[in-house]
Amino acid sequence: MSFRTRVQKVLRGGDLPQGSPPSRAVTVSAKTAAYTLISVDSGNIFTNRGAVGSVTFTLPASADNNGMYAYFYAIADFAIVIATATTDTMVNPTDDAGTGDGDLLADSFTFATSNEITGAGCMAFCDGTGWCIMMMTASGVTFATTT
Repeated sequence: MSFRTRVQKVLRGGDLPQGSPPSRAVTVSAKTAAYTLISVDSGNIFTNRGAVGSVTFTLPASADNNGMYAYFYAIADFAIVIATATTDTMVNPTDDAGTGDGDLLADSFTFATSNEITGAGCMAFCDGTGWCIMMMTASGVTFATTT
């Protein structure tokens, strides 16, 4: 078999065993203390499994991280704080009660209401200008914004 034919076969998945994992599996990482994300963390899922207190995740400067994204999911019933390294660069949604219009210049986003934290989740993505928070949780979960 020629080199070209072999490469084409591999690219079509011909030599991959059945049930093989994707070429880049998502990393799920439990953090119990403050953690600052870096560019290689893009696409990963972060939880607070095992935490005995609040866990703060700090997002890197947006100017150098266009396209970066990460997921956050609360397992322990302790606050998850998602903060930006640069102030006034986070866009937060309106809370579930509809009491606010969201925040275009936020510094952090927090799942902090006891007994509403477990199972709460969101995604943060960077558009090169700032970080945007997208809720990925059931209705009724409240959160706090810091500006």
